[in-house]
Amino acid sequence: MLDVDDIYLGQRYTPALASGASNAKATSVRIPPTVGTDNYYIIVMADATDTNAELDEGNNTASFAITVTRDIDMTVSALSGPASVVRGGTINVSNTVATAGSGTTAASYVKFYLSADNILDGLDAPLGQRSVGAITAAAPSSTVKSLTIPTATVAGSYFIIAKADATDTNAEYNEANNTASYPITVVRFVDLSITALTPPAGLTAGTTASVGYTVANTGTASATASYGSSTSRSAT
Repeated sequence: MLDVDDIYLGQRYTPALASGASNAKATSVRIPPTVGTDNYYIIVMADATDTNAELDEGNNTASFAITVTRDIDMTVSALSGPASVVRGGTINVSNTVATAGSGTTAASYVKFYLSADNILDGLDAPLGQRSVGAITAAAPSSTVKSLTIPTATVAGSYFIIAKADATDTNAEYNEANNTASYPITVVRFVDLSITALTPPAGLTAGTTASVGYTVANTGTASATASYGSSTSRSAT
């Protein structure tokens, strides 16, 4: 029975028909990739716009049964990037989203996360996403995505996780294999220290003296501009 919950698949034009005439034509329709595996009906409705005032408006539809199977299985088939990164640093991650089967996917997103392990869960930090157009088994989607590691990340061992079809746009025959990961080490990035100090020969209270010193960054990333300070204390 045709109702408002049914999914619209398309239409075709029917020319004017004289009494007793008919019009036969094959029409291509595409089942949306978001439709799950189940038994359905294809319903066809004549005079769908109610253009004609008919003797019987109750016989305008016909249908046939059809079984829909999922022929899409999206995966992150390749994922790679640098082995280490400083906190707050940016990495370029190569990634490929592919699908098995003969189906064509709907456009979707792949999302990236920083995780303490290689299992995606609610504790993982989102790093970004990219769009993925419609793909087939013969035409996957490959690119390089720039991701920034949060500055507050504690140095240590992590994983970059990528999840294909992250918004569950496509109905797949295997929903459990959408993620891939690779290990990465997050390192401390700035370490400022005084490496040389040149004191004046003597100091007189109330006068100005020049104190020479060298500040060095022995960390692995650039430090932002900052200020040093000088203090005095008694030697006894």
